[in-house]
Amino acid sequence: MINLKISPPIAEVRIERSNGINILDRSFMASFLQAITTIRNYGSIKVAIISSGHGDGFAAGADMQELKGLNSRDGVDYSESGQRIFSIISLSKIIFISAVEGYCIGGGFDLALACDIILASPGSYFQHPGTSRGFITGWGGNFRLARVAGRRKSSSILIEGRRINLREAEMIGLVPKDYDDNDRALRDGEILMKARSMAQRISRLDFRQIDLIKKTINMSGRISLSSRLVMESHLAHLHAISL
Repeated sequence: MINLKISPPIAEVRIERSNGINILDRSFMASFLQAITTIRNYGSIKVAIISSGHGDGFAAGADMQELKGLNSRDGVDYSESGQRIFSIISLSKIIFISAVEGYCIGGGFDLALACDIILASPGSYFQHPGTSRGFITGWGGNFRLARVAGRRKSSSILIEGRRINLREAEMIGLVPKDYDDNDRALRDGEILMKARSMAQRISRLDFRQIDLIKKTINMSGRISLSSRLVMESHLAHLHAISL
């Protein structure tokens, strides 16, 4: 279900379900939490890459049969459990990169949005189809998308439940435009190599630098610009005197 490779200061989490479809059911989420916890507890990991072992897709959404069997109380517990797992990713001191190829749907989209950086191949697409059908996974992806794309754009994407191809994902700032060293646009099958190259560069940063970057970015949406600048100057000062 999950292939975990740890080569400090980089870790790789590969999702590879035996049936070829990366459904994020309860058993998967339990295994995924265990993998993320292992990475955090290792102590020497700076960057973690999340990818799929199936070239046609990154991760699909939650298991529909499981969702249908939930009552209101179970539904809240289900949502909060996913939120806790994805919050570990977004709030940890590790830079998480999602390397997306093919579909990235529902809860899989939530997972990608929880990461610090999303890289995607030309054949990739992102979608939250559940909202157009009257339900959401509740794992925080709707709010994270709004922070990236803005209220109006994210509302359109969520209400219609439509697919976002790579070009639109680049336009709204969901993913960076990816080119190789020769300024050639990346092809399908190359995105994991791109993620590994980026991870190597990031891993050269000091742990304190990574921590400060994530703290300032995570707080930026919750405070005013003036307060943010004051906080950033204090954090920079604390880092400078600790060197």
